Parts: sequence; C-alpha cells; structure tokens
Amino acid sequence: MRRRDFLSASLFGAGALACLPALRRRAHAAPGPSARADRVLILNLTGGIRSSAAVHASADVAYNPWGLMAGVSSPFALGAILDDGGAPASYTLGPAWGGAMVPSLRDSAGAFSVLGTYAMTRGDHLRARIEEPTGSASGGDPGILTRIGAGLAAAQTPTGAPAFHVAPAARFGAGLGPLSTFVPVSLASAASVPSSSSVLPQWVSDTGNGFATDDAMRDRLDLPALADRHAVGRLVTETLAFHRRAARDIGARLAEDDFALATAAQDAATLGEVTLGGVGTPLSNGMLKELFALGAPPQYQGFGRNLALAVRMLQIGSPAIVVETPTFDFHSGERVSGPPLYGYLGRTWAALRWLLASIPSGGGTLLDRTLVVTMSDFGRDKGGPTGYNGGEGTDHGADHGCYYLAHAVMGAGTTPGRLVGPVDTATYDARAEAIRYSPPQLLATLLDALGLDAADDAYGLPTSGGPIQELWS
Repeated sequence: MRRRDFLSASLFGAGALACLPALRRRAHAAPGPSARADRVLILNLTGGIRSSAAVHASADVAYNPWGLMAGVSSPFALGAILDDGGAPASYTLGPAWGGAMVPSLRDSAGAFSVLGTYAMTRGDHLRARIEEPTGSASGGDPGILTRIGAGLAAAQTPTGAPAFHVAPAARFGAGLGPLSTFVPVSLASAASVPSSSSVLPQWVSDTGNGFATDDAMRDRLDLPALADRHAVGRLVTETLAFHRRAARDIGARLAEDDFALATAAQDAATLGEVTLGGVGTPLSNGMLKELFALGAPPQYQGFGRNLALAVRMLQIGSPAIVVETPTFDFHSGERVSGPPLYGYLGRTWAALRWLLASIPSGGGTLLDRTLVVTMSDFGRDKGGPTGYNGGEGTDHGADHGCYYLAHAVMGAGTTPGRLVGPVDTATYDARAEAIRYSPPQLLATLLDALGLDAADDAYGLPTSGGPIQELWS
C-alpha cells in the first residue's frame, strides 16, 4: 500500500473525516436560518481611496476637486471622478452577450448603498492593513477570511470551496494559533491558478499553497513529510494539516478549463449560465473577460481578469473572496493618474452588480446570495485649497477625512439607496454624529450576514459593538 493510501485509510478508519472543517466539503448547502448570504465578496481598494471624492463625496474642493456626478439622485453624493463618461458603444458587449448593454454607475446609483465607518487610529498604511481586515491593531489577530473559515467550520456549514485572497497585500487571512488552520488560499492573480494557461508558472509555486493537481503530485509533496513522522496519530494530525490539504484539493478544481483565465486558450470554456433577455446562456471565460475588460485602461486589464476569477470562485461556492485593486495611494500625480482608476472602479461596480443579478443561483440570483462590499486602508486628507498637495496628489494622516471611510455595499438583501453612518461632508468628523460605526463592526456584519455569531469568542469580534443591522432595515 502506498503511503498516501495508508494515510487515507487511517483518516477514514479513525473517523477523522467528521472532524475535518467544513471548507473541505464539496457539497453546497443553503445558509442557516439567520443568514442573509452564503458568500461575501470584498473589493479591497488598496492604498487608501479618497472616499470623500468617490461614494460619499464632498462639495468642498479641498476634499473633492472633481465635483459631484450630475443628474444622480441618492442620499449619498457620487463624485464625478467615478463617472468615466463613456459613449454608449463603450458599454455594449459583443455577440456572445447578445449585444447586451452594461449599465453605467450613474444608471445604478440607486441600486446600492454606502456605509461610513470612522476610526481615529487610521492614517498609517501598516496599521491600517492590519486593523481594517482584522478589527484590531494587533498583528497576531486573524483576518476576516480566517474568521469566516473558522466560523463555518464550527457551524459545520458545507461550502463548495475554501476562501480566497487574490493579490494578497493586507492581512485578510493573517493570524496565529489555532485559527491559522483556516487561512485562505492565496493567489497572486488569475495567472496563479494551477492550470495550463498560467503564463508565469512560478506564480503558482510562489503562492505557497502546495497545489496538487493529481495523485502523483500529491505523493511528491507528501512523501518528504511522511518520512519524518513515526507515530500514526502524529501522521494523521500533523502531516496533512487542513489548510495544506484544502489548498491541494482546490488546486485540482482550479486546474480545470473554466478557471483558465490567464490566456485566450480556454476562452470557450463555460461554467453555469447567465440570463440574457430571459434566456439562459452558458457563461464562458471569454465572456467574463470581455465584460471586465470593457472600457478598462490597458494598465487595469489584469485587475479585470482577477474580477472574472472572483466570479468563478463565487460560482463554485467559495464563502469569502478578497480581490485587491491597483493602489489608490496617489501622493503625487493624482490629477492625471486618479481619474482612470476611479472611473474604472465606477464601471466595475456597476458591471459586477449587473452580472451577479443575471447569474441564477439557488432559486434566485448570485447577487441575492452574495454580500459585496468595498474596503480600503483609510480615507484621505484634504488636498489643500486646490484639492491637491504640492505634487498634485493627496496625503493621509491627522484629518477626519482620513479617519472616515465610505464603503459601497450591495447584494444579500441589503436595502439599496441608503446612506448608513452618514457624516457632515464639510468636515467628515463623525464624532458629532449620533451614530458612529467602527471598522470592527463592518467585519462583524460580514460574519452575521453569513449566519455566524459575531460575538463568538473563538472566531468572532465580541467587543466590536455588533453587526450593522441598519443595512437591511
């Protein structure tokens, strides 16, 4: 008997399968009775977005030199910097989509909500990249993806795949101690999936996930570790720790053609359907790539493929995904370099909402089952009388515009067209507001939306103040 077969027999014979966390399971099930979603998608706007000029925009030039988006009525002001101003042709998809037209952000302004959070500890990148995704300034605390994985395992909630973190930079999965078992699978980009389309094979090996796409590869990965083990109990409990085994197993799924998004070789591969004009159409890799490439500046095409990858992860039942954007940290050159990125963000948000609402899932749509939110390091300071610093950029530090961060929110039954946690956009000083929400409360809300107890000491945030129920009221 091969050592791998012996190990498998030991696992099953000892009844250990019942103890494996839920992320190892392949079958998908509906969320629990208290859940509003069974998936979370986070767009992490790295570097610190100037949310005072984006989704809760100020009329003050110092905070927002681009002005407000005209002709949009909502309780939150959208900044003109998000409006890419594309002609109708630039929103029209090709024959595979039946010539469908993607709505613009101004067309979708009433279809999502904005949540404001405030923390006077914001301002420093290193601290923000720890605190924003973990809820604490301690570098040892687990990130939200780790907390979600542990919570689902504790609840024995089956999922179709583990959590994923695409283009990792922040600490969405970091953590020490027992919860480190549930860290997400990390991918540098769509080129990191272990498929034949990976244009840079070293990206696969550099992820540290130990992907194995067949038994022979698993044997090569397992045998050196097995050689160092002596007791069967130690062999079973330590050799194939959950995260390593889960990553290897999901590697086989990611190696299939419908995840080969890095090149055009498998653009015809399909997974699931999208409803167009009331008719179900197989959703191909090429269609996903076309949607997120539409109107994208050349420098953001890679980010568009990562969004396509995230949709595929949602389709196979991953409970939580973080996709990190190009950086918004424009200390200089923001006047020129900011609008292309902000404009593509606006287009992406509208396209993502339209797509998820068009993919059938569980008697509804993928948007019904997915809570989609943005996160970022912080807001940004005033830019001076002209809206910019001396380098035509903006900074971050000791200003309430930096401490207040507005997040876009949609899906999972959240009430659209709401401004939750508002602030006076003349100052962004939330200390004067009757209700003030914190970053940990946003994380608690993500747990709660998945039907998990945010107050649980083992994986939750019991001191956060609780989830933000106003998003659904």
